[in-house]
Amino acid sequence: MRKTILITLTLISGVLTANAQRDMTPGSRKAAFGKTDTRLLTNKGIQLTFGPTYQFTNATNKTREGMDSLGSRYNYIQDPQGKIGFHIDLGMAIIPVKDPSIKFLKKRIISMYDWGVAFKYLGGSEKTTFNYTDALGNTLFSETGEGKFYHGYLGARVTAYHFDYIGKTIFISNGLGINVDYRLLENGGNYSSPVLPSTQRFQKELVAQIHYDFGIGFRLKRGVYLIPGVQVPVIGVYEWNNFNPSLHWFSSSYWPALFKIKYVKLLEKKAKGCPAVGTSDSDKQREKEFRQGN
Repeated sequence: MRKTILITLTLISGVLTANAQRDMTPGSRKAAFGKTDTRLLTNKGIQLTFGPTYQFTNATNKTREGMDSLGSRYNYIQDPQGKIGFHIDLGMAIIPVKDPSIKFLKKRIISMYDWGVAFKYLGGSEKTTFNYTDALGNTLFSETGEGKFYHGYLGARVTAYHFDYIGKTIFISNGLGINVDYRLLENGGNYSSPVLPSTQRFQKELVAQIHYDFGIGFRLKRGVYLIPGVQVPVIGVYEWNNFNPSLHWFSSSYWPALFKIKYVKLLEKKAKGCPAVGTSDSDKQREKEFRQGN
């Protein structure tokens, strides 16, 4: 009886020890139940980015004064508001596999770069409130005019990223890039009276911006990344407006923010003869790069 119990405990201990030694870390070559991930991955993959958009406006609005052609005094407030839209971006991602960019730091500057063809649907509105006053500044009556719009942009983007790992599978992503977009769709734009055409300016169809990208990334498994984050323009290149990256419509400026989820999946590469997959020096080096721990 004691011998049977001893054998049973030994077997249970062996199973527990085997499970404890199994590498369950996403990104390692050990998959669930101890199965080895023998895929040979390239350093290139597909990327899909999508999510909602919102255009931010000034936090406070100024009250301005004027006088119409009949000599009536008035003051007015222009109140812009952003609207929720959407965006989608499809393209390729590349993870460099060469030596770190700054060797003495032993750290890579560019952890990944990607490009994509994108569609953005951006919306906003503006309300102008007129208060007609007497000579003493007392309000006699008020009127309100309003305009709304949604614009569809088709464009291209390229962004370079740096990853800082805060764990085995979680990292902070900071990116910088450029996007060029062309306005294909204009939905709305009419303004109900009263309106001040002299204060209005409308952005040209072509837009070029330098953007900043921030995200928190998760390595789901080898070669698969999920990066929620946000992308915002930081410098306007065209139409030039003294570096201002905001889009001008009606009498107001709108700063577009793209809230996003980025999905990256590296492509597989078929092994060609010996050595066996996962054992060559180049494959080991590629695996080291994929871990992004440098």
